[in-house]
Amino acid sequence: MKKKDKITRRKVVIASNNPHKIEEIKKVLTDYDFYSLKDMGIDFEIVEDQDSFLLNAIKKADGIYRVTGLPTLADDAGICIPELGGYPGVDTQKLYGKESLYLSSNNLLISEADKTETRSAYVMCDIVYFDGDTRIISEGRLDGRITHELRGTHGFGFDPIFEVGDKTLAEMEPEEKGNISARHLALVDLHQKLSAQKKWLFISFYFS
Repeated sequence: MKKKDKITRRKVVIASNNPHKIEEIKKVLTDYDFYSLKDMGIDFEIVEDQDSFLLNAIKKADGIYRVTGLPTLADDAGICIPELGGYPGVDTQKLYGKESLYLSSNNLLISEADKTETRSAYVMCDIVYFDGDTRIISEGRLDGRITHELRGTHGFGFDPIFEVGDKTLAEMEPEEKGNISARHLALVDLHQKLSAQKKWLFISFYFS
């Protein structure tokens, strides 16, 4: 076998069982074989108790890597209102962790945005790849505003109240939303960084 054939598809664990998240990751990072926590027989998730999206993602990636010994991908994301000190930020998951909470949480954020002058908000996503040796960090941010009422029937979570341009995320078709989401932007950034790493590894194997 030639040395250049040593580079094969890597098995990567996604530190989640969220089907929306897993599907989005697979669409962008097509050169890897991904496995959810459930696929790996892991029946727990790492508690997100850090004070930033990045630290939560690092904690999850490191924790699942220690269990599996396999390269791990983890993220944390949420919606932030700058005029309210970044609220809800890392507490977004507490508001939207269950579908039954979506309506009440959206109405809460609308009322909180009523206290601001601009209703400006942004969605932030930090993604961490960790394989025991290399840690790669990527970030995506989508700017918008909180609407005065729920609009749209697509998506989930805060999609009906987060407006970009003249549409909420829930008014966009899935493909349109998928191309601009904070997670998509972070994944594109990660893809570029992973590709650069793979190119370096290929050169190292080829000439070793």
